[in-house]
Amino acid sequence: MEGLWGPVTSTMNWCEGNYVLVSWIAEFWNALTSLFIALLGVFGWRLHRHHDLGMKLAFIALAVIGFGSFAFHGTLRFETQMMDEIPMIWAALCMFYNLATGLMPKRHHSKFASALIVWGLATTTAMIATRHTVEFQVFVTNFLIAEGLGFAAAVPLYRRFLSPQVRRWFWIGVGLHAFGGLCWVTEQALCAAILEWPVNPQLHAIWHIFTGAGMYTLFVCTAAYRGLAQGIDTTVTRHRWGLPVAIPVDTPA
Repeated sequence: MEGLWGPVTSTMNWCEGNYVLVSWIAEFWNALTSLFIALLGVFGWRLHRHHDLGMKLAFIALAVIGFGSFAFHGTLRFETQMMDEIPMIWAALCMFYNLATGLMPKRHHSKFASALIVWGLATTTAMIATRHTVEFQVFVTNFLIAEGLGFAAAVPLYRRFLSPQVRRWFWIGVGLHAFGGLCWVTEQALCAAILEWPVNPQLHAIWHIFTGAGMYTLFVCTAAYRGLAQGIDTTVTRHRWGLPVAIPVDTPA
């Protein structure tokens, strides 16, 4: 079905019927749940606005991902697909920087940031240039590498700095992220069968919710890592809004 935004031009079309509920949103549930990610990014920035620039940029990137994902799933246009995927690349690189520089001498920070910027620009250019061939593969490969390097960089920080309280939140974040990833993989593998079911479980929308919550929680733990690495006794606690937040010990949430 063709709706308000015309024919699909994105390189990916997910396992949700197009323009089923309304004529002005291509994938209603995928678009709606994208706003959850955006709100997490906005709240994360608000709750951590006193943290360093790297963490503020990470939460801003999370908000941009959510709004970009809303635009992508709402229109299924290639241009809005880039508004979703390119911020994901930069968010992963930002988190890799935040984690890797936790134990890195300060004199190396600017060189490391420059190298990541070059990586991000090269990936962005390659994604746009390969629109009609392997764009999605370029995106997924670079995103997974950047995310994997970020997790690898977290290991020494986890072992050296984290209190039991922060470790619990770290594993909550990992679990949420992993369950979201399982939903994504399952839908990709079974999409043809799912489309024949009486009710579509909307696994991609569920992926948005769980992966967004997992990313937010891991970002919060990273904020705690960076505080502890800088000699500030930082923990993770639950804010009155219900979200985890990284704060110096003895500071009210």
